[in-house]
This record gives sequence, C-alpha cells and structure tokens, in this order.
Amino acid sequence: MKQIPYSLALLFLVMAFSMASCTKDTPKNYGNGNPGQPSVRNSQLDDIFSGLKSTPQTFNVVAGTHQVVLGAQKTRLTFYPNSFKDKNGLTITSGNITVQLTEIYKPGDMIGNRAPTTSNGKLLLSGGEVYVKAYRSGEEVYANTYGIGFAQPAMSTQPMRLFYGDNNNEAGTVNWTESSSNIGSNANTTTVDSGGQNMNIYYQFDSCTSFNWINCDYFYNSTSQFTGVEVVVPDTSFNTNNTMVFLFFPSINSATYFNTYSWGTHSFSLSGGYNVPVGMSVHIVSISNVNGTYYYSEMLNQTITNNMSVNISPQPQTLSYIQNALSLL
Repeated sequence: MKQIPYSLALLFLVMAFSMASCTKDTPKNYGNGNPGQPSVRNSQLDDIFSGLKSTPQTFNVVAGTHQVVLGAQKTRLTFYPNSFKDKNGLTITSGNITVQLTEIYKPGDMIGNRAPTTSNGKLLLSGGEVYVKAYRSGEEVYANTYGIGFAQPAMSTQPMRLFYGDNNNEAGTVNWTESSSNIGSNANTTTVDSGGQNMNIYYQFDSCTSFNWINCDYFYNSTSQFTGVEVVVPDTSFNTNNTMVFLFFPSINSATYFNTYSWGTHSFSLSGGYNVPVGMSVHIVSISNVNGTYYYSEMLNQTITNNMSVNISPQPQTLSYIQNALSLL
C-alpha cells in the first residue's frame, strides 16, 4: 500500500483544522476602529446609512484671502490666506475653493452619520462634530491651517479639546484621536453674526490642520463602576452584516455603539474597552435593513445596570420614519 508523504499528511491536517475552526461559532468584532489599520469595509452598512447621513452644506471661498463661513447650525470656519494646499503640499494662493461642511450636534445626527463620540472605546463629552472637505475644480485640496468654532448654547468651563476622526474600519464608524496641537482649545468666545444682531458662543480652535472628521470633546471621567452591556435581537436575521445598535447618553451628549456580535446568542455587546458607567441613563437605538426592509427600535431613558442585558424587537419601518425618529432623539 502506498504511503502518503509526511509533508502532505501534515498539510491535510492543517486544512482540516482550519475548516473546523471556520465553523466554530465565535463573536465577530466590527473592527478595531483605529486610524491607519483598515479592515474589510461592510458595504451593506454603507448602503443602509446612506439615506440617514446628513447632507453637506456647500460654500465657495477664495484662496489666498481671509474669509469666514458660517454653517446652518452656526459652526464657524475661518480661512486664512494660507489655509489651502494641493496634493503636492503647495499652498494655494488664488482661485475658487468649494468647501463642504456637515454639522453634527444632535444625537440623531451622531447615529445617522455613524459618528459616535468614542476614542478607542473611551467616552467623550461632545461639544459638536463636523465633517469638512474642500475641492478646487473637482479635485480635493487639503489644509495647512484654519480656524474652527463649535457653536454652544451657553458659556461653559469644560476643558474641550480638538479631536480628529477616521472611519477606516469595517462598520464605518468614526473613531476619534486627540490632536497634538490644541491652540485656542480652551477659548470659550462670543462673536456677532454678519447682521450684527445675535451673539454666538463658541469653543474656538485657531489651528485646525485637517479637512476631515473634526470634533470638539473631552474625555468623560467617572468614578462609577463600568460595565459591558448586551442587546439581544430576535434571531440571526438581525446580524453584524445588516444591523447596528447604538447607546446615547443624553446627560453628556455622547454616543457609542455595540462593536461585537455573537451568532450563537444573536446578541450585540460592548467589548474591548467599550464599557459604560453603571447608573447612567441611556437611549438604545437599533437600525437594520433585512432583505430590503428597514427595521428600527428604540428604548429611551434606560438606566445602565451591572452586566446589563436587554431584548429588543425591531419593527419594519420606512426610511422616512427612521429619519424622523432620529431627529426627535
């Protein structure tokens, strides 16, 4: 009888072990969320949230001049004569620049834009988020330095900092990293509208160096016990490919998302540092699209308990219903 060579037998053993491992039911993590470490992007989630993200506002400015742009929610962008540069790093000193601005101040916008306020799992207290892009003749241009002011409802002494974001992960959620340069970050200033009538209060940053995701935050500190939370969906038809579940904390204007899914228990959970304080009040929101049908659920004003586990029942809804529900959060 002809014997199988040892090396070939070892190969068969490795293949068999690999196939067995693939069938094992293990939790799936949405992605590490760390800038510069891409994972395979879930295009289905991109499709689901394409109808929920905010529409950018568009402004035209002239390079090489000092100019101020005011967003619909009063975000203030201040461009200096050297604010723009091309892909080669050369400062643009003339010509028209198209600036796109997306403002994210409310919980529904944080969820709809998949822009939770977490930095590698740690909660941030947000004073507002924006997404900024700039183009010249359709070609993207970049920032040298410019000013940005986040509109506030009242004066505050909170130690806000500037954060830059990246959504280069499977779930397409924004992860935030504190800027190494926070010039002007503690300035709680007031300005007058162009009409000279209304006073606007801002956290003002004078040296922003990125056109991308930008956030006005500081790390949330609590002496409370921290815990993981689990949300159980009805069955595996709601899963990591077509569903996202979020937690929003009204008292600190902060949001996080459930970054792990288990097929065995059809549940979403917080893990890998994404723990939250016991005793806080939260809203739990889920958004799904199963076989072309949108599903939505919300549980408002839930109190976090240790090792909390809740069951949710997503219901079929129209996209417009979900858009309205998010706007009311």
